[in-house]
Amino acid sequence: MNRIQYIVSQEALNQCVEVLKTKQKIALDLEFDKNRYRFGFNLCLAQLFDGDQVYLIDPLSKIDLEALFDVFEDKNIQKVVFSFDEDLRLLHSLNCFPKNIYDVHVAARLLNFPPISHTNLVKEILSIEPVNSAQNSNWYLRPLTEKQKIYAANDVLHLFDLQAHLEKVSLQKGIFEWILEENKALEKLDYSNEPSIVYKKEVDKKGLTEFQWFVFENLLDFREEIAQQYQKPSYQIIHKDDLKEIAIKPEKVNQWKNLKGVYKNLQNDVFSNQIKSYILNLVRQAEEMQLSKTNKVKTINLHLSNGISKSKREEIKIEKYDPIKQKIAKIYGENAAIFILPNKLALDLAGDNFHKLLNYKQKLFDSIK
Repeated sequence: MNRIQYIVSQEALNQCVEVLKTKQKIALDLEFDKNRYRFGFNLCLAQLFDGDQVYLIDPLSKIDLEALFDVFEDKNIQKVVFSFDEDLRLLHSLNCFPKNIYDVHVAARLLNFPPISHTNLVKEILSIEPVNSAQNSNWYLRPLTEKQKIYAANDVLHLFDLQAHLEKVSLQKGIFEWILEENKALEKLDYSNEPSIVYKKEVDKKGLTEFQWFVFENLLDFREEIAQQYQKPSYQIIHKDDLKEIAIKPEKVNQWKNLKGVYKNLQNDVFSNQIKSYILNLVRQAEEMQLSKTNKVKTINLHLSNGISKSKREEIKIEKYDPIKQKIAKIYGENAAIFILPNKLALDLAGDNFHKLLNYKQKLFDSIK
């Protein structure tokens, strides 16, 4: 393997950036922790390969990444990546909006590969046996192990070779422009205003009264504050199901110190009294607001699209778009068809959401109707 340069100082990063600025393309991947070992969505490592050198850049060493982010945003330098959607969400939350992206996974899907991991794609296309996985390790811990460093380096080391193979095949099959359009669409995404961690969902309202939902919703907010305070994932503070039971029966908070899902540092008299007081205040507020203890809380209908119900859209999908998908599958393969026209997109199109359709898809659909 090429020498790995592990960067933990500003000087080394600045030197790295000067090299990267001279390149036409770089391979890029990120390791992060998303509310698994630590609170929030945290960048733990940035891996880059410039064709000669692998760089592992450690953001936890307190270096300023602004110059590196400038490279990511440079439209003249192509960033070759693999399945980059979550990485984009993280970078957008850090006010970095990469340009000129080539996602190898997108190309593979359009070439009729099933949903496949980077490791398996490398093995299938390049016949390279994978290194021992460290994907599920705690990337927030320091120092990184040699196993982690080797695994991280391998995530970028083969991306250029994968790209070269897939581009060759895509040109032969006449879908090279499709890949470019799909990757260009990645630049138009903007996750910056979306919450990094979604901890409240419409489904959480199921079965709750207006009174109970008010208590439960505020308890979920309270849990996030405590999780941030202790820098622990929310689920490790207290399980959501336990909070829901307390919202339904507030007196259950009296069993706080005996609840199995509660973080051990919170199973004490001080915090027990704190949360009891907090819940009592929520109950009083709900009563003052005259929230119903019998009427179920209203939910937002997520199954309407332009006034068309999900059942009606499903009917249109089956009648109009499933035959199109079947024709695409015959020409380009079943896995490609699923990627080009997934069920969610078909349902959106049945609701007249044509603004979601890329140009190549519009032309393809028109040609095979």
